[in-house]
Amino acid sequence: LDFTEKTRHSIKQKHTPMPVTSAEDWFKGLGPISKLTFVIAIVLSVTIQFGYLTYHQIILDFNAVLQNFQVWRLLTNLLWWGPWGVPTALNFFFFVRYTVQLEHDEFRGRTADHLWMMVFTCTCLTVCGFLLSIPLLSHALLMSLVWIWCRKNAEAQVNLGFPMPAPWFPWILFGLHLLLGVGFVDDFAGIVCGHIYYFTNDVMPYTHGYTFFKTPPFLYNLITPRTYGYRAAPMGAGRPVGAG
Repeated sequence: LDFTEKTRHSIKQKHTPMPVTSAEDWFKGLGPISKLTFVIAIVLSVTIQFGYLTYHQIILDFNAVLQNFQVWRLLTNLLWWGPWGVPTALNFFFFVRYTVQLEHDEFRGRTADHLWMMVFTCTCLTVCGFLLSIPLLSHALLMSLVWIWCRKNAEAQVNLGFPMPAPWFPWILFGLHLLLGVGFVDDFAGIVCGHIYYFTNDVMPYTHGYTFFKTPPFLYNLITPRTYGYRAAPMGAGRPVGAG
């Protein structure tokens, strides 16, 4: 089906999530993109933590990708957050929360557009990984998703013990990552790639009258627009990090 830009955006709605009664209900209520990334991230975390895989088998290594056809590295480096610990748990929490919130509100019923956003952003990050020699892009992906959500919801409030405008939050997270030892370059690459997506898809249609990187038409033919059964609030809250 060939949907116009107006028709696709008319599908987007804000919904009040139904109460979560169990982890199973929460998981069943996820959209397809959120569910897939969540499962892959959990499997990677467990298998690496218990020694079934090693860090060196999943990082972004272009020689291994091109010479040994280890193409899985293009995905796995984006979804592993490091050894178990408080920093890893915190970053994974934010990743799940913002992935779910984007799919739940911004891309509700627009799975093709959501998939394209992820593909576009991850491709941009992979180019940065090649140019800047970044072996793990998970923190950069987190920053991209946070940036996109915060720009799309610029009037929302985020609460981290004190209220703040949503556009401030990426910079707060940036500072937190510096304190936790996450590389400056990773977060900067995430901000740049997130802003490229936001600018070309949310700003240019209004300022220039066209979308520079449109969702490829074949994705609309492959993925039928529908509203999935989002029955649960993301991680038990209606908006990320107390936003509202």
